[in-house]
This record gives sequence, structure tokens and C-alpha cells, in this order.
Amino acid sequence: AWLASQSSVPSGCASKDCNTATKLAPTVYGRFENGRVEEFYTNVRPLSCPEMKVYARYIAPQMASFHQLQDPPKDVLPKPTGKVASLYETIDAWLQEAKTLFSKDGTEQEQHKNGNVLKHREDLELLHSLSREWKWLEEQLSNPPPTNNPLEAQAYAFIRRVAVTHMDCQPLNILVDNSTENSPPSSTTTISNNINSEKTNSDDDNNNDTGNVNLRLIDFEYSGWNPVAADIANTFCEYCEMSNLKADYEKEYPSPTQQDDFFWHYYCAQRRYDGPFHCLPLASNGCYYDRKSAEWNVVSRALQQEVGRFSLVSHLSWAVWSILKSKEEDGVDFDYMFYARHRMDGYAWAKAKFFG
Repeated sequence: AWLASQSSVPSGCASKDCNTATKLAPTVYGRFENGRVEEFYTNVRPLSCPEMKVYARYIAPQMASFHQLQDPPKDVLPKPTGKVASLYETIDAWLQEAKTLFSKDGTEQEQHKNGNVLKHREDLELLHSLSREWKWLEEQLSNPPPTNNPLEAQAYAFIRRVAVTHMDCQPLNILVDNSTENSPPSSTTTISNNINSEKTNSDDDNNNDTGNVNLRLIDFEYSGWNPVAADIANTFCEYCEMSNLKADYEKEYPSPTQQDDFFWHYYCAQRRYDGPFHCLPLASNGCYYDRKSAEWNVVSRALQQEVGRFSLVSHLSWAVWSILKSKEEDGVDFDYMFYARHRMDGYAWAKAKFFG
């Protein structure tokens, strides 16, 4: 209900006071024991996974708007008390719950009677591995990478700031208006031919002209107070085709050019705002960056590297979540343990790329 009272600014709007701002979340009409009744959006559809790269310049301003939300009421979204991020506390809780559930599975002898001893060993070892990796990763992310470059230091402070984050900004949770006037600037044919292209619509421009595309974010159940790098990292991971359990992380994770396009539009969107979460990096002359400048290239590379490091949090957290889902007796028919291992394949890939 609180989110429904907040507004998001369309990507083409030049001011947070733009009169075309829309409600951030659907209106909640009522609640019942295991659900709620809320507003239904008409004439919209979710994005497909390949469209994440196509619509990146429109997703970026939506996330920037979300990251500028002021403090929600404490009973809606309390700030973490023991750790810097809500997600860190959640991962700790999920790991503890998973260990408890495994202990309830009984001894290995009992598992042997049920013919599950090998699977039980493998699943338990995966859980132990996740615990070890989380201890290592949390320590690694406790501080930004050391640097003597003030531009990099600004970029790290900007992207590591703790704000209200979505944390599940994936294709099915991003709705696009079906109307033709809300299509991307390029034609449908061009879009389909450039899904995996290095080239973007704004590779050479220095503005934030995002056209007239109306996107909505939905499904806020995983929202929390987290470094914005963790939120963007999770979205970059969702560029990879997870639903078919055959993600090609090397091929599908956004390229440096595609990441630069996202960060430029995120940065431009942040220029609309003032407030305690601003922390906007500025060029050495005290002005906003020019996209074609060498200074922006330094900032963009630093943003890419730090978000890449936080991508390990995305893989690890969803792996733990998936292990818990596998223990639900009335869960959906889905191989959650295979999904957990697939996410840890992504974790291993990202660890080698961003920590190697």
C-alpha cells in the first residue's frame, strides 16, 4: 500500500515533478489470509529475457527512481539492524533455515533406507559450500576495492550506497505497455536482429533521450535496504536465460558496451534528484560527466567492476533460496536443486571474472 502511494518518473521525463509520473505499485484493495487483491494493469506484457538488453536504457531510469525512494515506514521496510544490508541478513537466515531442514531429514542411515543417501550427501555438501562461500564473499564485499584514483573512489561510493532496492528486477517483473507509441525507437525487426549486438542506440550520443516507452516494475516482495550495486548486479544476471536452466553466462551477461549504456542512463536519471541518497559523481571540473570523456570511461569501468563483484551475491542468494524451495512439500513441480547448482555455476564464472 505504501509503494502504491509513491511515484516513478517515466524515462523521458526531465524532472521528478513531471506530471506524467505514475504510481510505483498497484493499488491494494484488500488482503486475506494467504494473499491480497490489487489493481490489474491492462494492455501490458512482461519482457522476455532477450529483451532485457533491448530495454536496458528504459529499465535503468526505473531502477534509479526506485533507488531514490525516501525512508518507508518502519513497519513496511525496516532497516537492517545487524548488518549493512537486508539481503545479507536474509542470506544468513536462509542458510540457517536450510541447515535446520536438512537436520530434520534424519541420519544418513535413514536416508539410505529411502534410497536417497547419495542425493542427500550431494545436497548437503552444496549447502556447506554455500555457507563457506558466503563467509568469504561477505568479507570481500565489506569494503570497496583499494584505489588512489578519485574518480574510481567516487564511482564506488555512488554504486555502493545503501538505498531501497527491488532485488528481483527480472523479465517477468518488468511490464511494458503494448501500445505502439510505447515501442523502442528501433523497429521490431531491428530489435530482434540486435539482441546480442554490441551496438546500442546511444553508443555515440551524449544525451538521455529514451523515447516514449512506459515500463512498470512489479513484485516487490524481495525489496530491502541494500547497496544499489547488488540490485543492478541481480538485474544483469537476469540478462542470462535462467528459466530454461541453460544460461550461457559468458555470452549472455551484458558486455562492457551494454553495461556502459545502462550506467549512462542510470546516471542521467539520477541527475533529476536531490537528497540524502544523491552521491552523484562529478567530473574534475565539478560538472556532470560528458559521456565521450576519458573521465566517464574511468567511472563506467569502475561501476562495471563493482557491480560484477556484487553479481556473486545474486547467484548465491538465489541458490540458497532455491534449496529452501526444494524442501517445500507442496511446492511447484520444478527442479530447484538443479537450479541452485546452475546459479552456483554462474557464481563460479563471476568469481573467476571479477575476483580472479
